[in-house]
Amino acid sequence: MKRINFRKCIACGKMENKLELIKITREYKTKNIVVAPDNNTFGRSAYICKNEICINNAIRKGKIFKVLRVKNINNLFEKIKAVLN
Repeated sequence: MKRINFRKCIACGKMENKLELIKITREYKTKNIVVAPDNNTFGRSAYICKNEICINNAIRKGKIFKVLRVKNINNLFEKIKAVLN
C-alpha cells in the first residue's frame, strides 16, 4: 500500500495531496525560483493550491516570499499561471 504525502497550502492552510498542489522551490545553490520543479531540485519549498484565489492571496499578502525567504520576485505570478495552463 502506497503512502499518501500531504502538504499544506501556504495561502489557505488546507491539507492536500502533494500531487494536487503547485510546488515552488528556491534552489539551494543558485537561489533561483523554480515553479513545479523535478524531484532532483533541492532547496526551500512552498506549496499552493491550484486555484487563482490562493495564488493571489499568497503573492498579495507576501506569504510566499516569507516562506521562501526572498524579497519580491518579478513575474512570479506569470510563472505560476503558466503551470496552471
